[in-house]
Amino acid sequence: MKLPQLFSYILLLCLFSAFGKTQACEYAGSNISFILKETEKAFENTDLQITRFHIYKALDAISKSDQQLTDCSCTQATESLDEVALLLKNATKTTTLASTRILLKKTLVQITAALSAIRDHDLHKNISGSEEFQNGTSKIGEDDKLAEPPNGKLLKEKIDIALTKYKLSLQNVINTVNCKEARRFALNIYENCEQQLLRADLSEGKKYYNLKTKEITGDALLLIGDCSNP
Repeated sequence: MKLPQLFSYILLLCLFSAFGKTQACEYAGSNISFILKETEKAFENTDLQITRFHIYKALDAISKSDQQLTDCSCTQATESLDEVALLLKNATKTTTLASTRILLKKTLVQITAALSAIRDHDLHKNISGSEEFQNGTSKIGEDDKLAEPPNGKLLKEKIDIALTKYKLSLQNVINTVNCKEARRFALNIYENCEQQLLRADLSEGKKYYNLKTKEITGDALLLIGDCSNP
């Protein structure tokens, strides 16, 4: 298994093995997956200028992930991404592809560490919350706010209904359109969602919509495959 493929596999484990993820950590994980993808592209490329292009895209994504990481409150993930940013910046200053790849290899390890930290952080939060509930130590005061406002919950329910229709439409595309066209169609949607999730000015509703659309489309891309079979 190639190194980038190995890290992609680890990414899937990190993103989907944790249960009860908070929304903030999901958004952070989505952004980090984009950073990983661009770093993998940089590592795989044999042209130093194109490699740097992908490095700069990863750096830009890191700078746009500050708020999501703050909301997720995962110190270890933040520290790992700080190290990622430093390694990537150093990688832009190298003069050979070989030295760039050495730094990128270290970067991939740190990105995986960031994803693992988010998974473990969120898992701990969920376990702690469950223990408080079971022990009767969790209290709701008069000034406490609901984690999910009723109008926010209603909006997400409406989005989920709309995305159920999208999922069916996407499945129809997969069933009726040739593989390469279906893959191109789904990939365009997936990449657009990635870009949208990097925006700091996105409303919570649009964040949720793009995150869930990305997840549905990602599943479809796995189903479509690489279209290598005739």
